[in-house]
Amino acid sequence: VEFVNNKLRHKSRIIGNIRADRSAEARESLINQINEAWFTIVGERCHFIALNEVKSENIAEDGIMLPASGKELEWLTKNMKTFEERAEKGEETSQDLLADLKAIQSKT
Repeated sequence: VEFVNNKLRHKSRIIGNIRADRSAEARESLINQINEAWFTIVGERCHFIALNEVKSENIAEDGIMLPASGKELEWLTKNMKTFEERAEKGEETSQDLLADLKAIQSKT
């Protein structure tokens, strides 16, 4: 919510966190993709989109520290057993990750 000329304006804002070390081109591309998706769904441009860069050593997802940009394959190899065990126990996030990896492998 913001006020312009003493009038209440409802403006869309999207603020997200991404791992640091991405290029300016990658960040701009992501912002453009978010804006295009917003426009497709809502029918107007998003007024404000911001990406906060967070160092990977400060991010954990489902209790697993995330890798630095460009280190995803090494990270995946290191944590694969954990993902498989969690998937076997019915954890949906790990099941989805393994399904995505299987789909990617079938395309190559």
